Amino acid sequence: MRRYLPQAALASVFSICWAIALLAQPASAPAPPRSARDTHVKAEHLVPMRDGVKLHTAVYSPKTCPAGGAPILLQRTPYSASPYGPDTYPQVAGPSREFAAEPWIVAYQDVRGQYLSEGEWEEVRPYRPGKKGMEFDESSDAYDTIDWLVKHVPCNNGRVGMWGISYPGFYALAALIDAHPALAAVSPQGPVTDYYLGDDSYHNGAFMLAHNFSFYVDFFPRGPQPRRPQRGKDFDYGTRDGYRFYRDGGSLMDLSRRHGLDTNPYWMMNHEHTAYDDFWKARSIWKYLTNVTPAVLVVGGWFDAEDLSGALRTFRALRTQSPKTDSHLAMGPWTHGGWARGDGAKTGEMEFGSATAAHYRTQIEHRFFVRALKDATAPAIPGVSIFETGANRWRTSDSWPPASAPQAYYFASDGVLSTTPPTATDARDEYVSDPANPVPLVGVEAIGMPRDYMA
Repeated sequence: MRRYLPQAALASVFSICWAIALLAQPASAPAPPRSARDTHVKAEHLVPMRDGVKLHTAVYSPKTCPAGGAPILLQRTPYSASPYGPDTYPQVAGPSREFAAEPWIVAYQDVRGQYLSEGEWEEVRPYRPGKKGMEFDESSDAYDTIDWLVKHVPCNNGRVGMWGISYPGFYALAALIDAHPALAAVSPQGPVTDYYLGDDSYHNGAFMLAHNFSFYVDFFPRGPQPRRPQRGKDFDYGTRDGYRFYRDGGSLMDLSRRHGLDTNPYWMMNHEHTAYDDFWKARSIWKYLTNVTPAVLVVGGWFDAEDLSGALRTFRALRTQSPKTDSHLAMGPWTHGGWARGDGAKTGEMEFGSATAAHYRTQIEHRFFVRALKDATAPAIPGVSIFETGANRWRTSDSWPPASAPQAYYFASDGVLSTTPPTATDARDEYVSDPANPVPLVGVEAIGMPRDYMA
């Protein structure tokens, strides 16, 4: 028998069901983050250098000009100032999304000889002291670019900052030398500081084969004419077993000829200069970091397998060669560039108990640029901010490394380290090192250098 409810009862039941349905609804999805298209207007320019060469520069200006104007953030890169075209925008303009809520003018430039810029590119182009007339280097190209930007980009407040990770970090370092008066703040991050003394190519004299092969096999000279990035076919290793690929490759020169790298001058420079000779010494840009006038924030990662040395060497050079510079160091538990993406709560299988990268972006990087370029009364960042793994905490100080007393440790038997010097009768351990049968990589299959292998 079918039952019917009175109209009033139906209304009550309907109201209750509607309320329950509303409570059961999932929370409203957060609005998607704004892209640079929502906040900026784009313009592309060919900026002239002192020798007449013009460099492609994309400028993103805030849609609303703030009172007093906005500072300019500049990145010079050999890896393409894309996206190209007046109506194409990146998701984020600037070092991170933390800058998106405020008016900043952001400029990206293809360095000399790369992509849509004119001229000829040179690997870590040496600095030229005492330049005259139309003589140039990366320092002068940065100077000429900044000079053009502050004179031609509307709404700027006359102050410029630069940042760059890895190779763009090298160009940020170059801008510090003979810096333009408008350049007030620079952040070299995991910078290429010395290709032979620890960065990318050679680590303490050892050539980083897998890392460099995987880079240079896709990084050839552009040619004499500007052009947009060309999407080529990915290099086919024929295996996922990088250990086997390099073991069976023969000599380094055999490997180069077999895969066409003997025609790549950037790769071959590593073959031709296996010692710290004049070629590398001319490219040791850290030696010229004297009388630096902009404020500097050097950034690095403890698990950066590519340019860990560059960050520490840069900071040490600034503190010893340019002691009056307002220099800062931030080191965290990150792989190469890991501070600029993700939350930094873990690296590999290691967890750090907090969002270390998010902390860096909001409390260190953003504050550094705000104070130098917008508001001199904004809180200053510490001289040194170091994340201590294991204890999983941030530590701050005025200097690095901290004052400490040296302690000698000695190898002892059974894999032990001791503070007691060994005697002639102490036991010893032995093992065989056979280049024809090297120790394999166990538990990881990778063709290149795993980003987090140091962890």
